Amino acid sequence: MKIFVFQKSEKPFFQQAAYFLGVNMLALALTWTISVYLAKTLFPAIGFRNGADGIAHLIGISAPIMTSYFGHKYLTFK
Repeated sequence: MKIFVFQKSEKPFFQQAAYFLGVNMLALALTWTISVYLAKTLFPAIGFRNGADGIAHLIGISAPIMTSYFGHKYLTFK
């Protein structure tokens, strides 16, 4: 899929794999942190309880879209 999305990379496969894993682990940490913070801290503090977990998860999984794109574009497949 990288051929269709990104330019051809000169990096060795294992270096690309390491960067790929690193970018995805950062995205996982970002998703988890935002989701848990919203669901357990911010939403209850403002009185939002009905559907808070689902909304927090939606926001959490949406947050790393751009960071993952640019991380893969400029680190993994550069």
